[in-house]
Amino acid sequence: MRLRTVGAHLLRGRGIEARDNETGPRVAVINETMARFYFPHGDALGRHITADSTVWEIVGIVGDARTNDVRETPDRRLFVPIVQMKHSPDQFRVELRTGGDPARLVDAVRRALLASDPSLVVTDVSALPALIQDSLTQDYLVAKAVSFFGAIALILSALGLYGIMAYATSRRTAEFGLRMALGAEPGAVIRMVLSEAMTLAISGIVLGLPVAVAASQLIRGRLFHIGVFDPPSIGIAVIVLAISAALAAYLPALRASSVAPLAAIRAS
Repeated sequence: MRLRTVGAHLLRGRGIEARDNETGPRVAVINETMARFYFPHGDALGRHITADSTVWEIVGIVGDARTNDVRETPDRRLFVPIVQMKHSPDQFRVELRTGGDPARLVDAVRRALLASDPSLVVTDVSALPALIQDSLTQDYLVAKAVSFFGAIALILSALGLYGIMAYATSRRTAEFGLRMALGAEPGAVIRMVLSEAMTLAISGIVLGLPVAVAASQLIRGRLFHIGVFDPPSIGIAVIVLAISAALAAYLPALRASSVAPLAAIRAS
């Protein structure tokens, strides 16, 4: 087994090579977790370990790797040449590394295995990307559900914010008319309303962000390699809410500023 085929990172020593055949010394490679467990106070290289009634010399140490699940805790692993084992395994796995699309090699691999021994039963041939995707199926479902409900919540928040601020601004029609009657320019009134609206919106965002980050801890265990602080999503939410607040303040203020001051005061 060539360790680089499965992406194992050799830390010290050497991997299993062609010279480790039936007549060669019994050698083994262990992972970092196994080295720490059995040899916590010294180097494992050159030491011996007994497994399957056979004494193996440790010639290499590789980094820990996850083999079945992206979240699993690495366990102790011992790698030995299959030709040096006393008993041939009933089941084994052949792993190949390719530079192209691995799915294209599935049929070729199956034919090669059967050509070497027609009695072999090939149960499954899978590409690594497909195995990773299967391992993350539940994560994809959770991400889609959270994204859907998050989008719904954002839309409802934007609509609610727009409605409340538009109503509050329209209630100030008489105030705008009085300001213009006293000499205020319509543009100055609109800028004042926008400034107040954006101040309220920014205050709400500043107060809401810590709450959003704290609430995201509830699904942290379902997120693989995704932090609880997601700048793109938070940025989109901030922009949408800010635009809603600006439109809710700008449109009523624009209508009020276009009405004659006395008419605006009488309309209230």
